[in-house]
Amino acid sequence: MADAVCLKISRCGGISGLLAAAALVRASGAEVYLASALDGPLGVAAGVHAAAALASRGSLAPCGLATLALFADLEDPLPPHAGSISVPRAAGLGVDPG
Repeated sequence: MADAVCLKISRCGGISGLLAAAALVRASGAEVYLASALDGPLGVAAGVHAAAALASRGSLAPCGLATLALFADLEDPLPPHAGSISVPRAAGLGVDPG
């Protein structure tokens, strides 16, 4: 059995799929954490929203969603501050798709 499972928005089919997968992981007794490796601003925003939903339902291990700075010439609409990314408040995912 695994102690922790990394879930990704794109692999799970979006926020709803990720939340369903996280419920199964948690039911097995393992921790959940989220990560984004090659996701752009929309994928990271979806990950931030999913992380907030998961955190509201129980403890959530530190996630790896602050990856937009790895892309050259890409503005980061979700910069981390003190180790956290704020949940966007605008409509939809809260970021401009560009």
